[in-house]
Order: sequence, then structure tokens, then C-alpha cells
Amino acid sequence: MECDLSATNTPMEPDTEEVEEHLREAIDDSTVLIVEDNDADFDLLREVLSPHFNVKRCRDGEAALRLIMDIAPHIVISEFSLQGMDGIALCQRIREHSRFDDIPVLMVSSEEHAQREVDFWDAGCSDFVRKPYSLTTLYKRVMHHLKYKKMLDEYKEAAMVDSLTKVFNRRYLESTMLQLSSRHETPDISALLIDVDWFKKYNDSYGHLAGDAALVQIAEVLTHSLMRSTDFVTRLGGEEFAVILPHTDAS
Repeated sequence: MECDLSATNTPMEPDTEEVEEHLREAIDDSTVLIVEDNDADFDLLREVLSPHFNVKRCRDGEAALRLIMDIAPHIVISEFSLQGMDGIALCQRIREHSRFDDIPVLMVSSEEHAQREVDFWDAGCSDFVRKPYSLTTLYKRVMHHLKYKKMLDEYKEAAMVDSLTKVFNRRYLESTMLQLSSRHETPDISALLIDVDWFKKYNDSYGHLAGDAALVQIAEVLTHSLMRSTDFVTRLGGEEFAVILPHTDAS
């Protein structure tokens, strides 16, 4: 008995070029934070990165940490030898915040000690480039990390974001609270619990589509009310929401 293999239903493989184009378009205008106190080194990085990305600069670790909390860049490129808070300390501080622990941190240094590289990895750095470096190689590494982060963000959104309201879901809340509580020094956390009164009656009177629209509007109002990038809104289920305010004590 002969088999017609041409008629066999085989799964379609994704077009590699289409996937690459999707990722390339998705990371266009990504925000790249460069932490560099040397003007000449910064100018070199800006020259190769600014045509493709939104480049920001800080000269020291303290200022960089404040800006990260404010704008949540897509990647951080940091010189190791900084005044005050060095690159390792900056990376460690970034990794303390669950919302920023997946931001790629690319460390740049002229040091050649093998132990120093170990220190970079132990601090949570995503990559390391030794000076003097090839600008093409650095650009390719930045692209690689941005593409990976984009895919990771899309996966997280599917798993951790409520499909209706687009705020975080209960799974994200539980994961984040577990991370915060497992730290050596657990930060003060405040939570606002919101339960929409008479929501079932509203649904019964106007229909579930109107009820869904109301939940979306409530989520938008709560999200727009947040004052800091570390704060976030979660839909616990049904008409129940929670607003989580890390690093906020009772006062």
C-alpha cells in the first residue's frame, strides 16, 4: 500500500524572518539607560545606539536607581567604576525590586581580574563587556537582550495579566508577595483592598457586557491614580481589586 506523504497534515513552522521582524519592530524606540561618568565613552555608546533606541544617561548609580524607579528602562548599560554606588551595587539594588529584576543589566569594565567577572554574575548582571570593546558587538548584545526581554514580557503578560482589565492578576500578586517576603529585609508594604458594591445588581440590570466595561474603567482609574512605578493594581477576581504599595509604612 502506497502512502501519499504530500497529503499528510504537517504543522506549519513559524517564519523565522517574520518572527525577527516582529521582534525588531517591537523593540524599536526601547529605552536604553547608560550609566557612564566618562563623556567620551558615553558619546561612543550614544552614537551607535541612539539611531535605534531612546537613550537616557546618568552619571552615577544613585541617580540611575532613581531614574529606573521612574521610567523602568528596557535595558541598563552600566560602567563598573562609578563614583559612590558602583555598577555591582547598582545591579544588586535593581534586583531587589521584583518589578525590575528582569531588566537586563550589561556591565562594562576595563578590569581583567577573573574574580571581578564572578562578582558581576553574582550581583545579577545579565552580560559583561570588557573595554575596549567592539561597538558592533555591543550593539548586537543589546539587541539580543532586548529581543529576549520582549519575548519574556509577552509570556508574563499572558500568564500574569488579567485578560479583561489588563491589570495584574492574583497569580502575579502571589508571586510578587512571595518574592518580597523571602528577602532578608522585607520592605514595608501597604495594600488597598477594593470591593465594588452592588456589582451583581448592576450586572443583572444592564448585562454582563456593561459590567465588563465598568470593571475596565475601574481598573483604568486605579492605574492612573498610582504615583510611583513600584506601585501596582491587581484584580483579585470578580469585582475585587487590590492596590499594592511597596516601601510604604502605616504612616
